[in-house]
Amino acid sequence: MESLGLLARGVAHDFNNLLSMIQGNTDLALRDVNGDSALRRRLLEISKVVQRAADLCGQMLAYSGRGSLTVIPFDLSVLVKEMTRMLEVAIRKRTVLKLNLQADLPRIQGDPVQLQQVVMNLILNSNEALGDTGGTITVATGCEETVTESPDAFRWFGNIPPGRKVFLEVGDTGGGIDTTTLENIFDPFYSTKFPGRGLGLATVLAIINRHHSAIGVASCSGKGSTFRVLLPAPPGVPREVVSRK
Repeated sequence: MESLGLLARGVAHDFNNLLSMIQGNTDLALRDVNGDSALRRRLLEISKVVQRAADLCGQMLAYSGRGSLTVIPFDLSVLVKEMTRMLEVAIRKRTVLKLNLQADLPRIQGDPVQLQQVVMNLILNSNEALGDTGGTITVATGCEETVTESPDAFRWFGNIPPGRKVFLEVGDTGGGIDTTTLENIFDPFYSTKFPGRGLGLATVLAIINRHHSAIGVASCSGKGSTFRVLLPAPPGVPREVVSRK
């Protein structure tokens, strides 16, 4: 895993440099193209693809543990609520998104951008599990004041923080996760859908580890799956709410 992290870091760094050159030249070319020509549309498509590639590099850097981390206090429920429109666009039309967000949560210290990525990747994972038939994805937040042991229903990855914790849960009504998949679900590039893909959940675990937190998975065949993230919420964190739209 450490070797994979070093490889991901090196590839992401070098690839980012190449993308910067492509994006810079594309921007310059756009300045020389007026109107709504076919050439301008093609250049804009190039720019969009470059941005998606840059996002992938960001995931690789997060997995390697070398992505930038900006730690500030914020309310997890507010963060998820501000993502609602983006989450609704990301899921299929036959899928229903339900939010159960506890108000006035204790503030946590973390990187809002990276934790937004955790929420989005978990939503996309549930969306894939539901497939074209659709179903329900439920996103919940809350606070655990005294729980110190992991519930038996969950298999845990990372380190469960002691004391008071804020949790994020993403559950779906899909077909569940078999034992083999559960063993490998957070491995980089492991995917039951598309060979060669699968950085999403590996990135989630990397971000969780950087936040000294834990993620648990509970699943039953035919009855869906639930991912539960536990984040430390120690007393004394400032109560300013950080808006990240």
